[in-house]
Amino acid sequence: MKRAHPDYSTTIVEEKLEETLDFGSQSEPVLKLKRIRQPVDASKRLAFELSEYSTQQEILETLVDLEKELPLESSEVSEFVIRTLWDRFYETSDSVVKIKVISLLMRVGSLPGVNLHALVEDLTQLLNTDDENRRIESHKVRSEIFHALLHLGKLCIDEGKTIRHIEKTALQHLNDTHTSVRCRCLSLIGCLTQGSVHSPSWTDLYAKGGVQSLLASYSKDSDPRVRTSALQALLTLHERGHILDMAVYEQASLALDDDFEDVRLAAIKLIWVFSLADPERLVKLPSSDDARLIDDAFIKICHMVNDLSMNVRREASQLLGSLSLVSPKFLEQTLDKKLMSHLKRRKTEHEKRKELHAAGGADEGWSTGRTWGDKAPEAELDPGDVSLISSGACGAFVHGLEDEFLEVRTAAVDSLCELAYRNAPFAVMSLDFLADMMNDEIESVRVNAINSLRKISQHIKLREDQLETLLGVLEDFSGDTREAVRELLCHCMLSTRASLHAAIHALLGNLSKYPQDKASIWR
Repeated sequence: MKRAHPDYSTTIVEEKLEETLDFGSQSEPVLKLKRIRQPVDASKRLAFELSEYSTQQEILETLVDLEKELPLESSEVSEFVIRTLWDRFYETSDSVVKIKVISLLMRVGSLPGVNLHALVEDLTQLLNTDDENRRIESHKVRSEIFHALLHLGKLCIDEGKTIRHIEKTALQHLNDTHTSVRCRCLSLIGCLTQGSVHSPSWTDLYAKGGVQSLLASYSKDSDPRVRTSALQALLTLHERGHILDMAVYEQASLALDDDFEDVRLAAIKLIWVFSLADPERLVKLPSSDDARLIDDAFIKICHMVNDLSMNVRREASQLLGSLSLVSPKFLEQTLDKKLMSHLKRRKTEHEKRKELHAAGGADEGWSTGRTWGDKAPEAELDPGDVSLISSGACGAFVHGLEDEFLEVRTAAVDSLCELAYRNAPFAVMSLDFLADMMNDEIESVRVNAINSLRKISQHIKLREDQLETLLGVLEDFSGDTREAVRELLCHCMLSTRASLHAAIHALLGNLSKYPQDKASIWR
């Protein structure tokens, strides 16, 4: 809200002498004349005050007050404010004041009628100047300048000459020693680059494969924030319509093993982008086999469901639901409960002893020799013979549905429902897992599982044991949960007549226990 303009006025009081008349004395009212002067524009007044103050506190307070006056009333006022801000920028040596001035220049430069190109030129010259008195030594000030150039560059994205000038400045500062400057430069290149500029003077700045290779090379930077910015810049290129190279996919696959969470999150999104952009493309596996790109991406994302970070597990679980073109054999592996040891199920110690006892062997676990092959040494397995793509997807949804965080379980239920809706055989396989989620300790997860079963009800039939679990949820204290169960019963198909009788008896019992649900139960 703008500050009210001060009322500059002068009041003149004129008094009349009392005159005595024949019909008695009578005093006339006092006349007050009010002369109003034209008020000075508040932004101009603050700009004048800005040039007078000298302490950092006074300057910052005035800059904050000036920011509250935005937007300004006219382009003339904007130009006057810009000139005053530049004067204050060169006069002060305090980095905090300079950062605030750059921020205000960015906001004023976004107003209509301002010479945007002149402001961009001044900012780029500020970064490239050789004058020692005007050279920017503070990394934070440089970072803020690149942030302003990014904001202003988006306003003139169609003007190639200006964009190339900004991009060239960012390329020249990619080797800055400070992390924030490199991150700003990478973000600027991702948002503004045209992707087709190859000037001879930029040979040392561009990698052989162009701007994408340049950004991908910074995904190996020593600082995780720079690696994250590089991968996010590649995502921005994709959002702007650029076709990403397969070299970027390989680099993103390596980034899945990064030690930092944000890098892995950006890498997962890049893998997902490639799987949707060209799903049928063939890629080489470590075992020298060929596989569809969407299958390889699906396996990589499934592998991230076991990540240490909850945010990564949730993101991976969410993205799986959109990969509906994956091959059925890999899709079915996501519900495999096997503990993986080269695709062999590991038996628990209890199971081993039980089998040994049934075979009549001794209980101490040694081989008795009575059974052929008992405790025989297994053949050595060559690691190269094991296909990584065969083991990566195993149990992905099992892990997601059993995760300790409700965010991951909710995302896994949503993705499982989305894939099952598009694949009838997979819907039948996922029925038991969704039915188990109706016993979750969190109400929102239970309701989500019930609603998911309703969405795929056209593909499934409820068995008696599954119906028994469902009818048990009718006793839930939550009205929303009971309503969701009854809505599912309206749409699902039961396998036997006994199941139908059990459902009717459960509803009648529900009617006596929760009379407030009468309308829903009768429906």
